[in-house]
Amino acid sequence: MSVVNVSYKGQIVIPVEFRKKFGIIPKGKVEVTEINNEIVILPLLKDPIKQGRGFLRLNQSIPEIMQEVKEEEKRLEDKKIRRFL
Repeated sequence: MSVVNVSYKGQIVIPVEFRKKFGIIPKGKVEVTEINNEIVILPLLKDPIKQGRGFLRLNQSIPEIMQEVKEEEKRLEDKKIRRFL
């Protein structure tokens, strides 16, 4: 926990360890919001699409994944039907 001063304009300085940890850069943006009666500062990505690229790496193609989902749904439906027989 860090204690910071609030200026007359209501400004605060985010401690360097938090800026480094969360990638907050000069002229970067943060969102200030209230959650459960607390002030929360959320760093915003400079380019969320570019920085999110590669976030989801798939080992299978989309058709293969969809086929697995369909097969699992069928298994669950069959299981439900068997309960009533």
